[in-house]
Amino acid sequence: SVRDVDIAVVGNLDNAIIKNIYTNSPHYKKKDLSVKTFCTVIELKGYTADYVSIANTHVNVKYKNQLKDATEQNEKQRYALGNYLERELGYKPIVTNLIWLSSISQQCLSEYAKGTNIGVLPATFSYEQFIEAIIAQGFNPTYSQLDHHYVLSCVDDSMQFERDIKNVLLTEHH
Repeated sequence: SVRDVDIAVVGNLDNAIIKNIYTNSPHYKKKDLSVKTFCTVIELKGYTADYVSIANTHVNVKYKNQLKDATEQNEKQRYALGNYLERELGYKPIVTNLIWLSSISQQCLSEYAKGTNIGVLPATFSYEQFIEAIIAQGFNPTYSQLDHHYVLSCVDDSMQFERDIKNVLLTEHH
């Protein structure tokens, strides 16, 4: 029943390595992370802080004097995009989802989230924060024994994914 997605960000990156950012266990030091591919749906919310509340891992926004669950809406968008891509591509990439609170500062968001690591971005954010947010949403990197670092990829074949995604998203369907 989802009809629209605010923003879809799809990446196929070459040599995009973030130094000392990730470990899958607090007992090990953080290692480099090579970001290969990602597919993320972003729900854009321009509300100011007095219209937003965060409860556990859910972002709620005040809309027409009612609280609406933006996280639930964003989850539905994630599944809708994933199912659409599976129909169009014949395989399903890992689709992640984030909420971008474009009127809320990092400081304010940190106070609201109270240390909870959730897939929410503040008004301004870095590439590393974007990647950390999609990892927080359960997109787990895998460790490459060959390269001695972690790898983040939403598909097995990144070159095929790039060709396929261009065909699906950049051509008109009639």
